[in-house]
Amino acid sequence: MKRAVSWSRDALNELIGIARHIAKDNPDAARKVAATIRATGNALGGRPGPAGPGPQGAGHRHL
Repeated sequence: MKRAVSWSRDALNELIGIARHIAKDNPDAARKVAATIRATGNALGGRPGPAGPGPQGAGHRHL
């Protein structure tokens, strides 16, 4: 069963920082990298795995 992936505020802030750093030299690459990271992270919701429940409890996995 596919689950929704929720991104923590820290994870999103890190992603923004990465994109801003790359954008200094190549804004197009920054957008592509950020989109790829988001798509890859969101795809984890469709993959069962050995990760146990996250700190929020049942229904969450900490990856």
